[in-house]
Amino acid sequence: MIFVVVVVVVKKKRRRKIRNMDIKTSYQSQGLCRSVAQTSHPGKRRPSKDAMASIIDGKKLFETQIVFYEPIVENSGAINIAFESKFNRLEHDDPKVRSAVQGEWKKRKALNPKLFNGSKFRFHSVTKSVKKFGDKEDGVATVNLGLTSYGDFLGTNYNSAISKRLLADGVAKHGNPQSYMADPLGVGALVLTEDNYFVAFQRSDVVGEFSGFVDLPGGHPEPSEVGIAIDFFNAPVTRFNGSSHVEQSPEYTIVSDKGIQGNCIKRTDYVVCGDEGDISPKPNVQIVSMKSILKELFNSILMEVHLEINIPLANLSPPKLIGILRQLGQPNGRASMSFVINCNLKSNQVKEMFALGPKEEDESSGQLLLLHRNDVLSGAVHTKHKFTPATTGSFEIYRKVVGKSNAVALGE
Repeated sequence: MIFVVVVVVVKKKRRRKIRNMDIKTSYQSQGLCRSVAQTSHPGKRRPSKDAMASIIDGKKLFETQIVFYEPIVENSGAINIAFESKFNRLEHDDPKVRSAVQGEWKKRKALNPKLFNGSKFRFHSVTKSVKKFGDKEDGVATVNLGLTSYGDFLGTNYNSAISKRLLADGVAKHGNPQSYMADPLGVGALVLTEDNYFVAFQRSDVVGEFSGFVDLPGGHPEPSEVGIAIDFFNAPVTRFNGSSHVEQSPEYTIVSDKGIQGNCIKRTDYVVCGDEGDISPKPNVQIVSMKSILKELFNSILMEVHLEINIPLANLSPPKLIGILRQLGQPNGRASMSFVINCNLKSNQVKEMFALGPKEEDESSGQLLLLHRNDVLSGAVHTKHKFTPATTGSFEIYRKVVGKSNAVALGE
């Protein structure tokens, strides 16, 4: 008998987030990653023409780097997902470093028992290819994802004691500064109202990360939403070899289904059913489709906008991915996908929705900001507000995409 679990995406309950963390940090760029290239693969390094920095009070702070920019809708065929263990972060070969990673999580957990070590998608890279659509050829972007955790994020990207060494060793040993970093993937949205205003908010003074800065609505896609547990890639399984139980790793295969599912990852382990005299372990199979992961990436940002700004989902257009960026300095290369979402409400109506109270108020100071599209395109907004690095990067991606497509591809 074979047990098969096919995972179905179900939207439910409030989503866990890690943007609002117990992190107190300096945002001065560490400098080690400033030479990271604008490239689809992080291992290739050359001087970056798409690295940018925010200037606040005359200081150069928290640079961001554009990894990829192109307007893409979910079901266009122009974007794919590759979810495999080879895109996970690498374990360092020095046991003291590994201990420091785990120790940072344990220390923070002891200080704040409410912390939850949830699973997150790990951004590795984007691979560009050409695909035929009938008589036409068009570019296809494959987003390469692994699996990471909140605990590993705190222990690597936000661990000031060893983060510089992790980056340097990543370059020296693997040609990639991010090799040992958790790099959880975030999402952020430029929500454009009917009267051409982008929606933003000021972050609360009590949050640990970028308190008082102006931010766009966003958060993180959740592996748990598509049935991926934190130990999906590394949980040992028990097999009975006829005389004793032995631990072995699950088997993973990428399968191609030309039907609705498309490419899937199949995880197979074996369980012993009945008493120990049963020497016929039964395969336990879990199948997760790449399409379900892609759908979670796009659905997650809609949910974040709804929860943070209180805009009904019915008033939001399907998200359009416009690019991916990395935040350099601390948090040491964490990546975020930038989306554009059109809202069929006017800015004053959005204000009214927000005033009723968003579902998630832990990050916002209660102050909604409306930024005119023309000011974003001209860069004038940067003289009026101090933005989080992800917001600064998203605005730059938007300017590049609009300049490239004359806004036609964005549906404006």
